[in-house]
Amino acid sequence: MRLSLLTPAFNEAANLPALHARIVATMDQLGIDWEWVIVDDHSRDDTFRVIEGLAGQDARVRGVRLARNSGSH
Repeated sequence: MRLSLLTPAFNEAANLPALHARIVATMDQLGIDWEWVIVDDHSRDDTFRVIEGLAGQDARVRGVRLARNSGSH
């Protein structure tokens, strides 16, 4: 069984690497098979570029970028 973590993101470029490190540390400690899917709500900063970088370093990370900002609703 694999645990899928789904995270919405908007202008979170500065925070995603730290969150990734915490997720990796926690899941490794628990011995859980996991994946992390990050949905970028068409951020204005480098959020999606950071997601692409994380995905390039860790095959368990995937990103989706919305075509336009949809907001919280």
